[in-house]
Amino acid sequence: MSEIKWIKITTDIFDDEKICLIDALPDPDAILVIWFKILTLAGKHNSNGLLMMTDKVHYTDEMLATIFRRPLNTVRMAIGVFEQFGMIEIIDGIISLPNWEKHQNVDGMEKIKEQTRNRVAKYRKKQKNLALGNVTVTDGNALEEDKDKNKNRLDKDKNKKRITTTTSSGGQENILELFQSEFRRLLSGFEIEEINHLLNENDVDLVKEALKTAINSGKPNIKYIGGILRNWQMNNVTTVEQVRQSEKKNKDKKEEQEAKDEWGY
Repeated sequence: MSEIKWIKITTDIFDDEKICLIDALPDPDAILVIWFKILTLAGKHNSNGLLMMTDKVHYTDEMLATIFRRPLNTVRMAIGVFEQFGMIEIIDGIISLPNWEKHQNVDGMEKIKEQTRNRVAKYRKKQKNLALGNVTVTDGNALEEDKDKNKNRLDKDKNKKRITTTTSSGGQENILELFQSEFRRLLSGFEIEEINHLLNENDVDLVKEALKTAINSGKPNIKYIGGILRNWQMNNVTTVEQVRQSEKKNKDKKEEQEAKDEWGY
């Protein structure tokens, strides 16, 4: 997404309990400067609080030390403090700001949301056109050739269409709206692309199951959901039923081990 040129800082920020606690630590000025640099960096890349340099590359502490022009040990200390105070979360090595919305200007965010809605609408329109597969030609042979090409194209886009409309035991359900409902916010362009990728690689019901697992774990994060699906793939778990069986097996194994620990054999 395009960068945001502003972040919201309230005039009473230095009365915040966490800021006051940081102010009592050794080298508080350095820690606070790094905090504001993290906020501006998150705004620059505008990935809903994820510190991502690109869609596939996330910022490491070494990279932040270089960009912020601060000693690596100081950056690591600051990151540790922020994580301890719940100001950031680190999931699969990716730094994210869980309360990113509080640092956003409301009017500006409305513009971003409108851009997201327009992007989603354009994507749906494109997918609808692909599904219709309208072909207008006059030559008979050309028509047959285009039909074949169109069929191949539709086959390739079969999984991609899942992102807009999917069929499950509960009927038709919009996967984007499901994610936004569970995340309780609009999705970024990066997240929409990641969901599309997950649906290309996995059954839609399995993606929804991974979403459910992530939400139950308190981790509403696309990268975390991707990690769940990769773990299932590594264990040859490809259906929701297999997920249930695997969970039951792990639960039984855990209970068996607890019984052994309790009785000593």
